[in-house]
Amino acid sequence: MNILVAIDSFKGSINSFDAGNAVKKGILKAASKANVIVKPLADGGEGTLVAFLDGFNSELITTNVINPIGKVITAEYAITKDSIAVIETAKIIGLPLVEIDKRKPQILTTFGIGQVIIDALNRGIKRFIICLGGSATNDGGVGMLQALGFGFYDQNFKSISYGANGLININSIDDVMVDKRIKDCIFNIACDVENPLCGLDGSVFVYGKQKGFKDDEKIKYDKHMEHYANKTQEFIGKDNRYISGVGAAGGLGFAFYSFLNGNIQKGADVVLDAMQIDSILPNIDYVFTGEGCIDKQSINGKAPIIMAKHAKKFGCKVIGLCGTIGDGAHLCNENGIDSIFSIISKPMDLEKAMDIQNTKISLENLAYQITILIKGREDYD
Repeated sequence: MNILVAIDSFKGSINSFDAGNAVKKGILKAASKANVIVKPLADGGEGTLVAFLDGFNSELITTNVINPIGKVITAEYAITKDSIAVIETAKIIGLPLVEIDKRKPQILTTFGIGQVIIDALNRGIKRFIICLGGSATNDGGVGMLQALGFGFYDQNFKSISYGANGLININSIDDVMVDKRIKDCIFNIACDVENPLCGLDGSVFVYGKQKGFKDDEKIKYDKHMEHYANKTQEFIGKDNRYISGVGAAGGLGFAFYSFLNGNIQKGADVVLDAMQIDSILPNIDYVFTGEGCIDKQSINGKAPIIMAKHAKKFGCKVIGLCGTIGDGAHLCNENGIDSIFSIISKPMDLEKAMDIQNTKISLENLAYQITILIKGREDYD
């Protein structure tokens, strides 16, 4: 019996790899001869860097960069054994890294992301996985591009200021000083949202308030973003403002897509491609997957569903594990997960339910019980 365990992190509780190993322990208690492979699973958001560090034999790299307010910090990213740099943008420009009274996207910059890319280039890296989400910024990725050498100038040919304030002053763009190594790089963008750059569904209107824009500022700064899109169109000859996902991370997705030929994908697809999932699944009988909550929203590109769809191409049975089985979870049964189980075994308060050690034990116990059932079926067959 060959089993693949690939579980996303339970947000606020256990990370992907620890969850997978807890399930493996339960499986082997019930079926000691089972061949169990544990792989990390993530959707490109919080926890993706940890998934790569734990599950892909990746090396943790540190480098000094500036955070969104211009303060020097030590940034972390990973380099896999296959020489792919994995950058989780939330670790560098994330909202939690900026004090509440300094959350002013008008002046906050993505410059530090570009600095991390340069550091990776200096280490010989040409392939990147960029995990978008959770940013404090809304500069359309211009700060990141400036760090790479792109010029964004006002009417007096002076560099525009950092943040959303500077976008309206863009008069010209050039790539004269861009690092020459960039043209040889591949950027795969892990993104779990579908927002365009501008408009009512764009980065300012949808995510601006949580970053610090006031309601009466949204129209103004959406126009700033639209101006940036117009100038980019003049520079590259294409209008990319309505491409799905370019509004992610305050428009950082737009910068990667438009200036760096970034390939925007569902975050889980990027992670699964990196683990070469389709080369593993032909020999797998059962897949254990899951995350903190499985409900009707899971079918919108969440990691367990993406995992299940890959597994079904090879005829695998798919078992979903979660803390909460929410409304509409049956839709997941129609999208690749054969059966869903909650790890909660008795009434308990939220704090205890999310306790890491308790979650490990609960995952192990549930995996044991499910495997007893599977084993009986296998013996019968």
